[in-house]
Amino acid sequence: MPHLPTPRKRQDGAVLLIGMILMLILMVGAVSLMNGTTLDERLAGNSKASAEAFYAAEAGQLEAWQYLTEDKSEGYKNWLGLHKKVSNLPDEGNENSVLVPVSRTDESIQFRVVAQKIYDSDGNPVDDRFRLKSFGQSGKATRVIVMDLDGSPIPPGVKNPLAPAAISCFGARCTLSPGSAKKKSVVDGRNHKIPKDRDCTGSGCWQDPDGWDDAKREYKDPSDAVSVPAVYLGGNENYSDAQDVRNASDLQTSGQNNTPYIGQSHRHSSDEEGDNPQSSIAFGGNSQAASVWTDDNFPDDDNGDSTAPKYEDYFGESPSEMMADIYDTAKKELDAGTATQLGSVSEPKVTVLDAADTRHKLGVNSAGVLIVNGDGQPRTQGKKKIYESVSFSGTGFYAGLVILRNCSQINLGGNVTIYGAIMVDARDSNGDDCGDEYNPFAGNGQPDVKYSTDALNNTGFGAGNGTGSNSGISEKRDWYEILHQ
Repeated sequence: MPHLPTPRKRQDGAVLLIGMILMLILMVGAVSLMNGTTLDERLAGNSKASAEAFYAAEAGQLEAWQYLTEDKSEGYKNWLGLHKKVSNLPDEGNENSVLVPVSRTDESIQFRVVAQKIYDSDGNPVDDRFRLKSFGQSGKATRVIVMDLDGSPIPPGVKNPLAPAAISCFGARCTLSPGSAKKKSVVDGRNHKIPKDRDCTGSGCWQDPDGWDDAKREYKDPSDAVSVPAVYLGGNENYSDAQDVRNASDLQTSGQNNTPYIGQSHRHSSDEEGDNPQSSIAFGGNSQAASVWTDDNFPDDDNGDSTAPKYEDYFGESPSEMMADIYDTAKKELDAGTATQLGSVSEPKVTVLDAADTRHKLGVNSAGVLIVNGDGQPRTQGKKKIYESVSFSGTGFYAGLVILRNCSQINLGGNVTIYGAIMVDARDSNGDDCGDEYNPFAGNGQPDVKYSTDALNNTGFGAGNGTGSNSGISEKRDWYEILHQ
């Protein structure tokens, strides 16, 4: 029986088509997966760059803050100088700015910081504040942190500095005859640094004013012109005017020095000599010197009230917060039995001495706040009135604030220099004047006082910038970030 051939099945490509479809699906999935991975990597990279840019902006903000506050002992010149530059910017255009000198452009971190004016809702510049912008960059990512600051680090309504002058006499007559020892033995209101040599003696402890050119009698850089009056005579309602105060105060020249009073000129304070900082320093030899101030020489504030220091803020029953802190600390030292110990520059303290003709060796590297308490009215010895005094001998320096209370005296024998300031209460505990013969500086030792914010701030009470707190600076405002910059 013959066999018929089996018919072959038609190969119409169905398997091939299915395979190609499967491969296409796999390819689409693979491409999608690759795109997703690439997108994730890009997003991760952008997120990393954005975070690094933010850290850079934050670093710029911190360095700018360091720059503004690093010169606290010099009166915050960087802060005040930057605000002055911002104030001088033209008002046209909100993007006018001053570059803060803290920018960094190395490979690891990049930032720049600028200062700008702040404008209110009506487009008017806010004079007493300014804005810092810190731009951080990493790759193509940029983040911006903004911080708004007061124009001055000193809180409003607080006098600056606490010590009105190199020597301030409150309440009544003070007799003062400086310049009897050496040519440079002066009452100097220009700002000085504490001597770097903590073991210096005598004339080796004399420091020139910060930034001062003695030959030209001017500051090398006008921005260094930080000064206060040499002497302040005031806080006495018994005198009818400034001339009565001057006539009742025996400020004169003695010895070799014909210009023992050097400090801020009261003529400069009233704009008689313009805005030139070099004209702000006055040299003189008696109570008529322009560096000797009375209440009338202090300008009025915006409300028409005098800015002259007030007796009650320093020696009244309710003194300022800072003075109250000093007196509270003095009480603690008395209670602890450590009041008579002197501090050092590295460890300043409040020292309290009773002026009972006691003698002390003023060692080198002594610092802090020295309070000398008297016993009120003097005793009579023949025709002479004797006030209780503390006598210091030695050839070192004292860095800080010296306070003479209740008709006390201090006898600076030897060759002692005071860096900081001296404040005198020329009344006794009953509020009576210490008398026409009252001289806070007894004997042959006349005061060699060099005003120093460095020494005053080192006391721990912010005495050189008058802030009423240890920090000596107003709180910085909260920072915020500008998005989509």
